[in-house]
Order: sequence, then structure tokens, then C-alpha cells
Amino acid sequence: MGLGGGGGDIFPTLFPVGDYRNMQGLQRGSPDNYVLLIVFVLTCLGVIMAYSAPAPIKYSLDHFYIIKRHGCFAAVGFALLLIARSIDYHLWKKLAVWILASSIVLLILVFVPGVGESYFGAASLINLGHGFHFEPTELAKLAMILYLAYSFDKKQEKMKTFGPGFISYMLVLFIFIILFLEQPDLSSSIIMFLLVFSMLFVAGTRVKYLFSVFLLFFPFLYYLLINGPAYRLRRIAELFTWDGPHGICSHIMHSLMSLGTGGAFGHGLFAGIHKQFDYPDYHTVFIFELIAQEMGAVGAVAIITLFIVLVLKGLRIAKAAGDAFGKFLALGIAILIGIEVTLSVGVDTGVIPTKGVLLPFISYGGNSLLMHCLAIGILLNISSWRPPTDSDIHHRAVH
Repeated sequence: MGLGGGGGDIFPTLFPVGDYRNMQGLQRGSPDNYVLLIVFVLTCLGVIMAYSAPAPIKYSLDHFYIIKRHGCFAAVGFALLLIARSIDYHLWKKLAVWILASSIVLLILVFVPGVGESYFGAASLINLGHGFHFEPTELAKLAMILYLAYSFDKKQEKMKTFGPGFISYMLVLFIFIILFLEQPDLSSSIIMFLLVFSMLFVAGTRVKYLFSVFLLFFPFLYYLLINGPAYRLRRIAELFTWDGPHGICSHIMHSLMSLGTGGAFGHGLFAGIHKQFDYPDYHTVFIFELIAQEMGAVGAVAIITLFIVLVLKGLRIAKAAGDAFGKFLALGIAILIGIEVTLSVGVDTGVIPTKGVLLPFISYGGNSLLMHCLAIGILLNISSWRPPTDSDIHHRAVH
């Protein structure tokens, strides 16, 4: 039986039965350094690919602009990771509701003239001045994980009820989706939807409640596609349309060509050939294609393998955590990374329509990198705590 029953029954070994809220005597140990090593490798690769990407040519920037900026964010991100690793993760439990409320306020501020700023047609940034911006959607994802972990910990016995265990979370999810769509940012809405539903499922919310809303999601998505910006339908058409390398539906064709030209071992770092074409955002959304060009199928598979190991490590940390808050917090971080990697690679391989989903730790994007480093720091701190063993209890009794 899962931690909360219901949907969690499908994961009997991940969340064993027990009320973890009152568990005392957690002991501090060493964090999972394999997670740190994986994230370090992925982040370093991101800095390398930021230099290789042709963004400076496309946007008439200094050739070293992208790598200098991304390198600085990587350094700050790792400092943030190390700080978060040293902070007892239970502190986040006290701040969860405040962080959630703050993220909602920040999402509203992007629409305030003089404060918010548009990026490629989406009102998604807060101008901090001196060329720096803050993207509240990245904070919102982590804020939602913190809130859900906090709330699940408090309401374990109520997760199968309709009101406290389902409707209350749907209301919070609805607020975020409305704010995301107002920007508009459909990809973040989908990520948040999948994140919340995945965590509710494992927490024990009744499957019939989740399934009913999941069915309503498709007509809602259809409405957004039909009545939203024209590019949404065009991106779906790209999956089925071949109109030449310069047509309006050329993204998928370029994707497949880029992936195919890399062969088994690629052209070598900084030697990708398709990046010389006028193709959008190799440094952000389509960076996996650049990896496939320059590192080949072997390199691309190696990167995917690292992400799989990272997600599995996150699930293992969740399983070993000594309390419900730690379990759900680690679980949410692992699920978020898994969702984003799946969507990002799916876009770059032509499996799903083009969306603005960054590849965690690798794609150029300071806000995304900082929030992911913060999340990993929290995950590492969770991994450093463990419940007392029988020998520990016996030792305390003796002394």
C-alpha cells in the first residue's frame, strides 16, 4: 500500500506504509555525491554547448556573450546548490506556503507595465535592470513541489477524500494555469498539470477523481489550440507536414536532419554543420539536436542515460527519506526533471509538437539553471538524512 493509499497502491515498494510525520531522531550523513557528479557533468556540458551554439550570430551578439553569461549563471547556480545542500530541508516546510504565495504574486507582476517584460510575445519576465530578468514560472514549479510536499505531509489521512484530497489542489493548480496561459505559456501549463497529477496520484488521491479531470483536459486543450495563437496549430501541423526546409512547418524536418547528420559519433565539438543555417534557438529549446550533431548518437544516448540515472536517484532518495515531507519533496523534484527532459527530447526528436521546454542544466537560461540547482541542493540535503536504524536505537538505549 502506498503512503497515502489510492493511486499510491501501484508503488508498494517506493512508499511503504507508515505515518512519517512524527518520526524523530533523523541522523545526518553524507549526501548522494553521484547526484552531484551527474549534475556537475550536465552543467559543464551546458556551458560547452552554449559556446558552440550559434546564438551570437543569430542575434548579432558578441561571440563570447552566451558562454560568459551562461558560465556566470552556472557558477552562481552551483554556489546556490551547495548552500541548499547544507540547509536542513525541513526549513522549506515552514516556508512552503509563503514561497507559493510569492510565486503567485510574481506571476501577476509580469503583467504590470514597467515591471513585467515580454519575451518572444509572452509576458513572462520581470525586469531587474542591467540586462537581468527573473522568470517567475521557473520558481512556480519548485514552489508547487514544496507546497504539495508540505500539504501531503499534513493531510495523509485525507488524501482519498474529495474536498481536502482533490478539489483544494485543483483550485491551486487552476490559479497557476490561468496565470501561465495569460502570458501565454502553454508548455509551462502542461508541465505543471503533469507534475501536480503525478504527485497527487502517488500521494493517494482517488484515481477516479484524477481520471475525470484528465478527460476534461483534452477538450480544454482543444479549445486552447483552436482559439489560441495561430502558431499552436502550426506546430502540430509540423508533425505531419513536409513543405521544404524554408517552409512554415520546417522545424521537424530540420530536427530530423540535424539528428541524422551526427551519425554514431558526431562531427566533434563545435563542428556541427546544421547550426550554420538560420534555425532558431540551438542554445535553448533545440540544444539536444546540437548535441546529437556534434556528439552523435553515442553522446545523445549518454546524456539521456545520465538524466535517467538522475531521476532514478531522486526516486531512490524519496524512498529512503525519513519523513513524508522529504519523500514527497524528493519525489516532486525527480518527477519535474523527468517531465522536462521527456518533453524537451520529445520536441527535438520530432515526437511531440514544438514547445518552449528547456533541457535541464544544459539549455541556456539563467532562471531555469538557478532553480534546478536549488532543487538539486534540496534533494542532496534530503539524501544526507536517514531514519535511525535498530542499532542506533539500541546504542542510544545503552548509553
